[in-house]
Amino acid sequence: MTKTKKTSVLFLVGGMVLSGFLVAYFMSSNERSSQDALDTLTAQRDASNVALAVARDEVLALETKIEEQVTDIASLQTKLSEKELASHSLLEQIEINKKKHTQETKVLNDKVAALETNVSALEQRIIDTDKLYEQRYALTKQVGDLNEDILKASHKAELSKTACDEFKQGNSWNWVSEADCDKFNKWRQEGQQLIVEFENKNRALDSVNRQIASFRAPQE
Repeated sequence: MTKTKKTSVLFLVGGMVLSGFLVAYFMSSNERSSQDALDTLTAQRDASNVALAVARDEVLALETKIEEQVTDIASLQTKLSEKELASHSLLEQIEINKKKHTQETKVLNDKVAALETNVSALEQRIIDTDKLYEQRYALTKQVGDLNEDILKASHKAELSKTACDEFKQGNSWNWVSEADCDKFNKWRQEGQQLIVEFENKNRALDSVNRQIASFRAPQE
């Protein structure tokens, strides 16, 4: 083999060896890169799983909180409905009490008005009765005075009648005259007038006494 051929063979073998080495190197480098990438992806996956688990827990906690809030809202709505019902019932009761109070006030006002009327009537009756008592006192005095005047006139008339009778008989030893007969007639007429006035006053007194006796306080 010539020197040139030997050299060519050596270059060829060397090239093949170098190519094999390069192939092995690049294959090893590619494997390391793939493993690193896989490790990175695995780490990212694990981190994503952790984040997902955390997010899932947060979602579950949020759902629980929402459910609690929904329950609270339902409870509040129930209480609000109960309060509205109670408020409506209270308003109805207030309206009933208002009408009842209005009616009671009207009845009371009517009673007060009736009492005021009765009081006014009673006051007037008392005034009238006071007047009646004054009239009775005056009439009683007048009747008593007339009675005394009648007795006096009757006594004087009797004395004059005796003298007049003696004068008419003409046998009296006393000093009698026609004047005694005139006095008799005068006292007799005056006595009759006094008796008429006495009877009128006495009837008026009886009327006043009946009015006083019939006095009664107004009833409610």
